[in-house]
Amino acid sequence: MTCSEFDDVVEALAAGDVPPSAETRAHLETCGRCREAYALAVAIEAALVRQPVPTVPETFNGQVMVRVRRWWWRSEQYLDLAFNLGVALLGLAVVAGLYAVLTVSGMSAVGEDLARVFVQGSMELTARAAPHLGAYVSALLLVVSGVAAWWWAERGLEF
Repeated sequence: MTCSEFDDVVEALAAGDVPPSAETRAHLETCGRCREAYALAVAIEAALVRQPVPTVPETFNGQVMVRVRRWWWRSEQYLDLAFNLGVALLGLAVVAGLYAVLTVSGMSAVGEDLARVFVQGSMELTARAAPHLGAYVSALLLVVSGVAAWWWAERGLEF
């Protein structure tokens, strides 16, 4: 056994958690440094045994768990904030890149024409649908009430 191997087990030996092996006893007989380390560990263990065991309040576990949850929640909030900022910056970079490409390539003129066609088509569709708005709303209400009745029946709910 080497001194570093003995250093790994000296505390367990002094506490009585590990019984000394023949190799450990042989090393202690030949090594003064490890004998002193073992004697010191035994003295420390004896001093610790003489100390009274502190009592823990009944609310200790609850208080610790509240603090841990609060710390965990805060760390999650910071992580969420960092992620959201990253996504926002990435979105901003994409929009800026698209704007730059459209402006440099002259595609913005095509975009303006496309927007104009979309707006005109939307206005024309609205003008056609406006006279029949009552029928559309009635049909929508009929579908919603049918789905609600189906949902109610599936769950077997009663008044």
